[in-house]
Amino acid sequence: MSREMIRPVLELEGQHVHQQITFHAAEVERLKQLYNAHSAVTRLPSDLLSVIFTMQATTFYNTVVAQWDNSGYGEPSHRPIYLWIDVSQVCRHWRKVALDCPELWTTVVLDERVAPELVRTVITRSCGLPLNVVVNASEEHHCVGGCAFKKVPEDCYSAAIGILKEILPRTATIVVFIAMPNHNDVWEALTCLHGAAKLEDLYIEAVGWQPYSLRRGTGVIVPMELPSQPLPVLRRLRLREVRLEWSSRLLASSLRHLDLAKCETGYESHLGDMLTALRCMTGLESMSIDAVPYPLADAEYELVPMPHLQQLRVPADEAGAQFVSHLLPPSTTCIIFFDDDDDGSDRYYKTDPEIHISDDVLLCMRAAVDHLLKGMVVYAISYEFYEDMERRCNSSSSCRIWAADEHRDNLHLPRPWASVKTGPCRLQFDNTTLHGPLLTRIISATDLRHVHTINYLDADCDGARVSMETLRGAKNVLTLRMSGDATFAMSAVLAGWTRPACMDGETRKQTTRNTAHKRAFPPDWIGLSDVVEDDKLASGIVEDSDAPPADTEPKVHDMAGSQPLFPHLRTLSFFQVDFKLREGEKGYMFDRDVSTVFRWCYSSLYGLDVKGFVECLRRRATQGASPIECLEFDACQCREREELIPLVRAVDEVRWDGRRLRLDDGNTVVTGRSVIGP
Repeated sequence: MSREMIRPVLELEGQHVHQQITFHAAEVERLKQLYNAHSAVTRLPSDLLSVIFTMQATTFYNTVVAQWDNSGYGEPSHRPIYLWIDVSQVCRHWRKVALDCPELWTTVVLDERVAPELVRTVITRSCGLPLNVVVNASEEHHCVGGCAFKKVPEDCYSAAIGILKEILPRTATIVVFIAMPNHNDVWEALTCLHGAAKLEDLYIEAVGWQPYSLRRGTGVIVPMELPSQPLPVLRRLRLREVRLEWSSRLLASSLRHLDLAKCETGYESHLGDMLTALRCMTGLESMSIDAVPYPLADAEYELVPMPHLQQLRVPADEAGAQFVSHLLPPSTTCIIFFDDDDDGSDRYYKTDPEIHISDDVLLCMRAAVDHLLKGMVVYAISYEFYEDMERRCNSSSSCRIWAADEHRDNLHLPRPWASVKTGPCRLQFDNTTLHGPLLTRIISATDLRHVHTINYLDADCDGARVSMETLRGAKNVLTLRMSGDATFAMSAVLAGWTRPACMDGETRKQTTRNTAHKRAFPPDWIGLSDVVEDDKLASGIVEDSDAPPADTEPKVHDMAGSQPLFPHLRTLSFFQVDFKLREGEKGYMFDRDVSTVFRWCYSSLYGLDVKGFVECLRRRATQGASPIECLEFDACQCREREELIPLVRAVDEVRWDGRRLRLDDGNTVVTGRSVIGP
């Protein structure tokens, strides 16, 4: 067959194939639309989709503002705020829902890299609703995200400032990030804030190099004439890394929430200026400040009533304590003292008990605590310390103290921990350990006779003894709730037992005096389960001529005497605690990687030692302490369930995840229909 005869046949076949491709493509599109029409997402009601879209847009906004990065490289910080625009490009149904939802278009970013046309489109779609405005006064940056507008950045910046002036009457929230050395245009636009009749939230932060310029006397300085007139409805003011005078008009009487982070208040400002400003803000409900001015020498200031204050956050230093001592907050106000670890040092070592704290700081802190607890009694204490095993500087701690009016009728009635933790505490100390120098001295001087509940979560075994001795004044504690690795040291601590020197006789003889107090031998809380009754080990009285000499200054636990800790303790609760596993077994639930650390640091197995705990109960009984009536284990791990048998025999009531345990035939632990045992 010739080439002329084959060509028509091939063309005909090609047309047929092309028709099949067109048909199948249309069929795929039809089936895709049919599938989408029956999918659960497409069938969602429009009002529900609007709620979902709005929630996502709000989440993006809050996250981006909280983590704003103005380093100048990579994705612009404003870009994620507009990610929710993609929902209008998924399908026709979603686009219609998005365009019919004005709440979705109430966030406006004014930036030199955002096209003015996009900004005006968003404003138009908001249909007159109050706006959330983000102003990013930055210099031209490198942008690899492809979102930078192609026009001259200066033109976009000028257009953004002009738009800001136009939309101020509709603005409810303004967030301003300033990185430009010359930012007078921003202040000029914000001078007209008195026209923002709906403005309730104002946030100003210096970013980039501006915070460093502030330390050199320049940087971002809020003008005194900002705003030109008082703001009638401003409820929340947040400033960071800027300078503000206490006489500023931004400190309006309408404020309910004030947050000043790393701000300067003038070189000549003093505590009197701050108290004068607060007298005009009697409606404040929350306040946070990390740099309090000192009072003038020999100056006396009147107390400032704060009748609506719910939470106050101040630094745990001399100036912060003096400031708090001049306030009259309600008895329900939570006062948070924090240690601002801003020098880059390791907080774990900063809180070592041997660190010296000046007498002036201690005197002021004690006076502040006495002032805040006047007419009140402490009824519950919680301490929580978390430690990052890889980076100790990531550790965090918090000590909370609950107090109530001393004339409250039901004060003598103990409350369960679930009820205590939901209520506001009176005092809170952040980034300061319970066995550290500050809390050790403050709490030891506080009246703890009415404390009935203690919650103790600690990752530091070595600090458990000093921490508990700090709380020794709480003689009427009824409930002790424990969690964390420090739980493993509590058997020795509650029993008042210290590891005798003879248990490490050979090691001590080979150890020099310089290393005797370090990791040459196990710490003083290990080995309670190894003692034998009625011998020198059990009594804890051992004569050892080769033992290192005692310290000339007695420790806290050395002065306690033989009286047991918490002699009236009734309920002991363990939360998320691992029991010891057999040799070679793996599978710890809560601290999977800490087993090796325990072997290396303490020459001990990781986990709760049941035998040592039973010995603790026996010793407490011989010391005259009331018997433990109830043991509670919540969310704990115990693979060798027969280990629970001694506990069930030693304590009247033992509960595992809320269910009471009992012995069946003396060898099996049962609870309800379940069997917990071998």
